[in-house]
Amino acid sequence: MKKLVNILIIVVIAFIYLYYFRPLTDDEIFNYGFSVNILKGMVPYRDFNMIVMPFFSYFLALIIGIFGKKLFIYHLVISGIISIITYICYKRVGYKSLVIFFLLLVYPYTGYNLFCLLLLFILLIISEKDYDLGEAVIISIMFLTKQTLGVLIIPSIIFSKNKKRVISIYLVFCLGMLLYLIINNNIWECINYCFLGMFDFTSSNNTGTKGFLFFELLLIGYLVYLFIKEKNKIVLYLLLFQIITFPIVNYYHFVISFIPIVYYLLVRFNKYNLVTIFSFGSVVTFFILLNFGILINGGNYKYLYHYDVDNFMKNRYCSRGVKYFIDDINYNINRYSDYTPYILTNYSYLIKLNLNIP
Repeated sequence: MKKLVNILIIVVIAFIYLYYFRPLTDDEIFNYGFSVNILKGMVPYRDFNMIVMPFFSYFLALIIGIFGKKLFIYHLVISGIISIITYICYKRVGYKSLVIFFLLLVYPYTGYNLFCLLLLFILLIISEKDYDLGEAVIISIMFLTKQTLGVLIIPSIIFSKNKKRVISIYLVFCLGMLLYLIINNNIWECINYCFLGMFDFTSSNNTGTKGFLFFELLLIGYLVYLFIKEKNKIVLYLLLFQIITFPIVNYYHFVISFIPIVYYLLVRFNKYNLVTIFSFGSVVTFFILLNFGILINGGNYKYLYHYDVDNFMKNRYCSRGVKYFIDDINYNINRYSDYTPYILTNYSYLIKLNLNIP
């Protein structure tokens, strides 16, 4: 009972922070919007564009379909994932898991990435018990959530004691995905968006590395050194998971790949208090500076409020301008009703969901 209460406390803290104190992001609107599309009977890739595999979107669609099409439900899902990861870390490193908790709060809005991180932690636990078939199932779900993580299949097969069964599990999941695409007549669209489209996404959404690429390469180098030295399967999983940072190495993606490395180092150097003090101090300082920068930069705090329109994103912390530019767009769409409007912005889903535009 005490464990459940602690998990619920973490969920509440994470939810309040992410929904009521951090400003609205386009990533959360996209992730939420994909699942709303599915609930409306639309098919990924064929009826709307999506650059990742569909597992998380269907998983989220199931949840919001049961509990309601509200943005706060998406945030509760994110907060739940954060609490589970924190609890997993607590079981191994105790109070040092607070380091992981603060890192998880940095940018968890891209739900499918955070979901993959949770699956990685489950994979690490299973790996310690050498449960080959369980590893194959988890990695298959990771692949069906984000295609680049299919590289984790390599160490799974290499270290497997029963390669035929492991390979058969991967084949079952792949054939299941293929059957889904055939039934929905969207094979080419899936290939175009999820694989070929990655090159377009990289060139069109380059936000700059701001030093994170250099730091990421250092971490990759360290993991390569560890694996060569120890031939440890878990280290290889951590190394290949770094692909989640690419192709855009910004802090959004970097923090997701960095968290499991921090966890591994905390476990590895659990007896060294100096490591704990340094990691905790560094992470908390970064977390404070990040939030300070978000709110103070350009005087953002002057223009932020809790959305007062009674719809799917009621009370979400966002810019005061959101309501006005949505009203303005709605006015112009009605004014030029004989024309077909094209909403070209990374907040297109925000506008369409607010105005009930298909």
